[in-house]
Order: sequence, then C-alpha cells, then structure tokens
Amino acid sequence: MLNNYAKRVSGKLAYDTKPNRWLDIMTNLLVNHSWGNTMEGGGAVRNMWEMSPLIPVKFPDGRWGTSDYATQLDYNLEGMANPVEELERAVRTRIRTKIFGNLALVFHLADGLDLRTQFGVDYNISSNRNFLPNDLRYISSPNGRANVASGNRFYWQEETYLSYNKAFADHRINATLGMSWSQSNNFNFDTGNVSGFSTNDFSYYNLGAGSTPSAPSSSYSDWAINSYFGRASYTYKDKYMTTLTLRVDGSSRFGKNNKYGFFPSAGLGWTISNEDFLKDVTWLSNLKLHTSYGRTGSTEIAEYRSLSLMASSTTLLNGGRASTTQMNNMPNPDLTWEKTDQFDIGINLGLFDNRLNLDLDFYHKATKDLLLERPIPYETGFASVYYNMGRVDNTGVDILLSGLIVDTGKFSWESTLNMNYNMNEVKKLGENNEDVRVNNYIWHRVGHELGSFNTLQRLGIWSESEREEAIKAGAAPGVKKLSTERQFSGSGIPKYNGSFINKINYGNFDFTLDLQFVTGVETFQTYLGAALDRAGVANGLKLMLTDGWRPDRTNTMVQQIRHTSYAGQSSGDDSYWIADGSYLRGSLIQLGYTFDKSLLQKYGMNNLRLNFSVSNAFLIHSKDFYGYDPEASDSTGKFQQNVFFYQYPRERTFTLGVNFDF
Repeated sequence: MLNNYAKRVSGKLAYDTKPNRWLDIMTNLLVNHSWGNTMEGGGAVRNMWEMSPLIPVKFPDGRWGTSDYATQLDYNLEGMANPVEELERAVRTRIRTKIFGNLALVFHLADGLDLRTQFGVDYNISSNRNFLPNDLRYISSPNGRANVASGNRFYWQEETYLSYNKAFADHRINATLGMSWSQSNNFNFDTGNVSGFSTNDFSYYNLGAGSTPSAPSSSYSDWAINSYFGRASYTYKDKYMTTLTLRVDGSSRFGKNNKYGFFPSAGLGWTISNEDFLKDVTWLSNLKLHTSYGRTGSTEIAEYRSLSLMASSTTLLNGGRASTTQMNNMPNPDLTWEKTDQFDIGINLGLFDNRLNLDLDFYHKATKDLLLERPIPYETGFASVYYNMGRVDNTGVDILLSGLIVDTGKFSWESTLNMNYNMNEVKKLGENNEDVRVNNYIWHRVGHELGSFNTLQRLGIWSESEREEAIKAGAAPGVKKLSTERQFSGSGIPKYNGSFINKINYGNFDFTLDLQFVTGVETFQTYLGAALDRAGVANGLKLMLTDGWRPDRTNTMVQQIRHTSYAGQSSGDDSYWIADGSYLRGSLIQLGYTFDKSLLQKYGMNNLRLNFSVSNAFLIHSKDFYGYDPEASDSTGKFQQNVFFYQYPRERTFTLGVNFDF
C-alpha cells in the first residue's frame, strides 16, 4: 500500500548469575520501538473496489480525480475520496514503545526444595497522530482535521512459589505450592478532532492553528487477578503417573458476591511400553495412555461489567448547555466466572525408534455460566445486562502425526500433520432458552453453534411473471426474493483446521514447506451489500455484469443493476453473503544452504547458512468468497469470527537471511 510502512528497532539484555550455592538470579529486559504510517481508519481499501474506473487517478492538469467528475456527467455516483490521493496525502502516524522485563530469584532451601519469586512488567506506550488535509475531498475538506491520541498500559505480575522435585528408588515426586498477583491499568487521552485549518503546513504539530476544536476525551480502567495454586505429581517406575492441581482465582471483573472461583483438575497416565511384557517388542518405541478431568475459568469481559457505570453528556438548560450524568448500564453483583469442565483421553504411540509418532486425543468440554449480554425489558431503561447464562459443549479430536519418511544420510524427508476436529453446540441459554442476538446476523440459539449466522434466505430473483407478487412483497422484478422466516446458515467457527509441514534435507540444502488448512466454516461477506447489491452508485464486483439479472437471464442469484436515484435497491444482508470459508494457505516456503565447516575453517568461521523464505506464499479458497482473505475478520468480538468487510489483505513477506558465527 502506498505510504503504508512500519519500522522497528529493538534491544534485549539478559543476565544470569549465581552469587552463591543457595541463590540464582535471572533477569532480562526487552525494549521495542516502532513507528510508521498506516491506512488504519481510512477508507482507501474500500474505495479501491468502489471507485469508478471511468475516473482517472489524476487529470492532465494535476487535479486528483474524485467521484465529483462522474456527478458532473449526471452519473450520480456515490461521493467517495480518491484512494490513491488518500494514501499519499493522509497522515496517520503510529508510534509504539514496549518495555518488557522480569527479575527472578531462586533460593535453594534444601535438596530438591526451591523457593522462586519473580516480578515482571509489560509497559506499552502508544501514540496516534492524524492529519487530513483541508482539500481532501469527501474526507476532510474544506476545513481539514487533526487529532493526537496517546495511551499507556502498565501490566505487572508477581509470583512466588515453592517447588519440590525428588527422585528415589522407583519413585519420582514433583510438587508446587504458590500464589500470584497481577494487575493492569490503562489510561487513554484524545485531543478530539480539531478542524478549520487555513493551511496544511502545520500537520498535527500545531493543533492551535485549527479554528474549531472539539472536546477532548480521556479514559481509565484497571483490573486485577489474585491466585493461589498447588500442584502435585507422582511417577512410579516411569510407568504410572498421576497429577492433581488445585487453583483458586479471584478477579476484579466480577461482582462483589462472586470474585473467586475454584478450579481443580486431575490426570492419570500409563506408559505401557515400559512394562516387562513389551520389552521384547523392538518395533514399539513408546506407548502411553493418558486421561484427565478438570475445570478452567474465563474472565473475557471488559472491566466493570458487574458495576453500575455513569455516563456523561450535555443538555440544554436555561438557554445554555449544561453537563449531565446518568446510569449507563444495569449492574449485576452476582456476575462470576465462566467455567469449562473438560474431559480428555488420549494415546501417544512411537514406532521404529520413534521414526513414526502418533498423538491422538479425544476431548469433551462443557462450558457453563456463559458471560453473555442477556436481553431485558426496555422498561428497565436498558436493553441488556451481563449475566451468567447457558451452556455450550465442544467435542473434538486432536491428531498429531509425524514421521521421518526417508533417511539415507544424504537425503531425509520428515513430515508432520497436525489436525483438529471440533463440534460446537449451544445446549442451554437462560431459563427459557431464549435467543441471544450479537448483531443483526449473528445469533446464539440452543441446538446451533455459538455465534451462528442467522439471516433471511435469498431464494432467487423476482421475474417479470411474478411482478404482482413482488410488489406485494415490497419488491420488483430484478430484485432479490427473500424468505419470510430467518434461517441459520453455518458459523464462523471452523470444524477442521490444521497444518502439514514437510522438511527435506539433501546434502547441504534444506527445504521447508508449511501448509495451513481450514474447512467446515463459513465467512460472512458484509461488503457484498456495497460491492454487489448496491449496483449503480459505485464500482463493484464484475459479477454484477456477468451474472446480474436481465429479462433474458433469469436463472441467477445476482440482482439487476439498478440505480438508487431512479429504481431503488435491496442491499440488506441475506444468506447469499455467506460463503464457504475453507482455504489452503502456503504459510511458509523456505530454502536454505549450510556451508561445509571444513571450508569455513579456512576463513576462521564456525558456521555459515544462507536462506530464502516466503511467508503467506499462496492462498486457495472457495470460488464463492470474493474478498482478499477468508481468515480475516471485520470485528474483534469473540463471537464475530470470519466477518469480512474490505479487510486489509494479509501481507506476503520475502526474507533473505544470513546466519554465521566465528
């Protein structure tokens, strides 16, 4: 992308020392500073699709082309900025500094008994500086716009625990007992948008040059977690293993009545290959059965959801504007941990001196007390309240298969297949199993996957012979025909995902091919409302021309090209926006060469390796997906996976590397 770049400098310092036999000291510090310009927050990516090809990037006299030109020709297109001009002239500077470090002290109290205490910090400083010129059409003209925003996030964690590790005769014991504290606080400040710039020369360096400031804003939030934990494991003759873990965790995010949760787990293992009755089976390298059952907790909600928060605004009072405050949400002092009980059983198998290995695990997860926004009557003054409600089950299989397929000394080939199958289903929602809507097209409903797509179904396109029926439905020939009832059409949660990695060595050459795959998933293409169903006001997919309805082309699912100003359009979401989200990605292709040490020693070198790699080398996806990358998502919400709206494409990275030492 034009004028879209990032630069980074970083440094790391690590130091370990043992001042005496009973004390170890370990410390490390990482500092990372990055800066660049980004199209984040801009509409250039969208406008690249929607800008009419009739409009030049620039006219011969140097003027930037915009949709104004088409309007002058009575095309009546939607007003939009020139994407090339926006990328070249808009300033969106992003500066980030990260300081990460920790200090650990280990006291050796007795044989096998250690006390470890460690303290770590993660400090992030961010600054966003934006300036949009006063002559950037459809974005910031005629007044220009600038703002500066900064943020600071400081996270710290302290952990202290005793550990005991002892082996004697046929027995081995490992135990841990400890506690931890962690806290994060966030402060953000934004100057607000300043406009009214008579010149573009000041950029964001002189906000006072703008004649029209807006109100600045700031925010602060923090959260904390306090934990107590214990773990004990016992192994007998390297055959029989058991582990017991107990945790008590408290989070500030939850209500005053339910801060803490109790999370136990237990596991058993049996290494059958170490039994005497298998000692003569030479082709069996490893055979182990294991099973476990335990509970974990989730705090994945924003801060203060259990409390009644205040919001500020203004109102007209006595002929002037006065500040007001009011309740912003319904409190829930009983809000507590989302809990997941998980059972798993698996087998680890190694054959032929571990040249072939299989790890196979079956699991079942039951998540209850889901943290959801529960709909409540509007008479309360609010639409919803955060609540613990419902249950979701996940059942699946994890498979890891690896093998050294060929090994002749000079040539070797090793492959690893890692695959997961997961089935997700909502079992219960509230007392009456009521639907919970995340937005217009993502719903939670019992019997379906969490966060499923729920829309009206596109049944086809109204024909001329159906004109009267179409008018009764509020449509017309050439417009999409929709069902009267909503239906579920898949989910953004994949059923199958994994990777297939191959490593090949031939002499001094090495080659790596890493393939990533996902299937059994749908992608919701929200941008089709603009790029396909809103034809006639902007550029869009060529599908409008090749498949658009005409009186002589009625067997299609694509609407007739209709201009909003004259005939109206139907551009609401429906099932046609849902595509197969499966894909195969070339995550990494790498070729390397390692020079012979006998040659390097002549030049005083111990090692020299050259390598060339391509990340995100290729992507194969469904023909029904028209975007850049089906893995991208328009939202960061945990229930809004695989929602696509002109996302910035994932970058393809070419790397040439040299590794050497003397």
